[in-house]
Amino acid sequence: MAKKGYSIVGDVNEENYKKYDLLFRHNVSYLEISFENETREVFDKIKNVFSTIHIPIRKQNTQADYYVVWNPSMTEMILIDRDTIMEYREAPVEVNCKESHVNYEYTEKFIDVPKSKATFFKEEYGIWKKQNL
Repeated sequence: MAKKGYSIVGDVNEENYKKYDLLFRHNVSYLEISFENETREVFDKIKNVFSTIHIPIRKQNTQADYYVVWNPSMTEMILIDRDTIMEYREAPVEVNCKESHVNYEYTEKFIDVPKSKATFFKEEYGIWKKQNL
């Protein structure tokens, strides 16, 4: 973001519940862009196997401009804009989930976004490059 002329606003450790995780402001135009971030252990399956990206239903009224799904090593990400989330939030899907570390299963609703509506990026030698899947 710094290379694009943006600076982070506020304290990254401060919770902005139901608004965003990170807020950036452009140093010249003062345009603000906000992001909601989530890391997914199953990132490779999302990228290579699944046809959709599940966004927790609790994010359906996000104020963030973009929703970002990161791989665990933070070297790949999926970028989804708020308009896309709003487009698909009216038809949530129920998914059986499992917390493997506590052997607990539950059902949760998700916004089901087609992968074709998202943009995939990968960091290579310090440069983020768009991927074509």
